[in-house]
Amino acid sequence: MSLSETTAQIVALSRAGVGYNYHGKEQLIRLQRSWLKALVARIGLAPKTYDIRVNRGGMACAADVTLHTDELYVQFSDSFSSPHLGLLVRSVKGRKDYAGGRNCWVRSDELVEWSLDETSCRILTMTDAHGTSLTALRNAFVHAIAS
Repeated sequence: MSLSETTAQIVALSRAGVGYNYHGKEQLIRLQRSWLKALVARIGLAPKTYDIRVNRGGMACAADVTLHTDELYVQFSDSFSSPHLGLLVRSVKGRKDYAGGRNCWVRSDELVEWSLDETSCRILTMTDAHGTSLTALRNAFVHAIAS
């Protein structure tokens, strides 16, 4: 399955809702983990420099799937302020920082429209604007997409 197909399935499952649907929720978790692993590979994060965690939550809600590095926090999450799933992005100072910088959101429709390269660039630019230096990470990513 291509990444664009994975993204489309994530958005479709989110819009359909997976509350009270165990199999739908588990499928959504698998797809989100796969998407975050693709992001990790594309940004060029080394093993053991990040965690991908799942908070399954209760049966009435979708799970939160999170990528957490020493500088970056990216989480698939349903938001009370938005009717559909979005991607929460913020800068952090270490993997024990769960509050981090200001929350930025990538809407689900943007995930469908953007390529992984464009999403990666926007994530790294978003978080850099909020006070954490991601220059080395961004430069490594730009080098990777240029080659």
